[in-house]
Amino acid sequence: MRLITKISACLLAVVSIAASASVAAQPVRELPSKIVFSRTINGGQTVDRTLETYSWGTQTLPAHRISWPNSDFLHYTIATARPEQTHLTQSIGFRFRSNGLFASNPGAHFIVSGRAEGSGWGARGRGFIVGGVFATANPCPTGARSQPETWWTNQSATTSANYVWNGALCGSALLDNVWYDAYLHLNNNSGFYYEIRQAGVLVGGGTYIVDNVNPENAFINKTPTGFIFGLTQATNLSTPWSLEFDAINVVWF
Repeated sequence: MRLITKISACLLAVVSIAASASVAAQPVRELPSKIVFSRTINGGQTVDRTLETYSWGTQTLPAHRISWPNSDFLHYTIATARPEQTHLTQSIGFRFRSNGLFASNPGAHFIVSGRAEGSGWGARGRGFIVGGVFATANPCPTGARSQPETWWTNQSATTSANYVWNGALCGSALLDNVWYDAYLHLNNNSGFYYEIRQAGVLVGGGTYIVDNVNPENAFINKTPTGFIFGLTQATNLSTPWSLEFDAINVVWF
């Protein structure tokens, strides 16, 4: 399916540019507290940027340095600090707001993946997607909604793949210009759980899923500690928008 093929085989594949080595060899770096994907129109020209805020300030980067131009955006934190091996569940908390993205790009969706690692052919991890998920392999209703997803690679075949859950697991329709609180928990038994809330009301997720689909479960359960925020299919080049991920906090327990 086009959207998912795009995000799995293309957007996530470029993670390998940032990290082709094993997670075990990657240093833990400071985590960003805020990430913004943005599109502005200057003099009729489209300007896409990724802004990352750290304790020392905010850096502005070309949005497509590790993703496809005029469509995809990507942030990849290679590794996070897991205090000790007894801390087996990764928790990623944040809030997000679409400022015109949902309306101007109804076919776009963003990805949040935990226990994530890049490889030469794609990326591994589990999490969820938000946006126009009406054309996935297991589609949700129209509107900007959420959907749980898992990603894996086949190193010998140099391919990547994914699976999405639908039906009752599709979230409620989300709106532009509204802050939503979200978190994602991933344990070491192939289980994961996410919630999206607006003013305390659950509008996405809320179901614990045991991932029995991903053939790389054994590896994902043991090794990766990174996370990914990405966006794909933002192809409307005539309208400005931004997508904010704020108050990002990653802990292990």
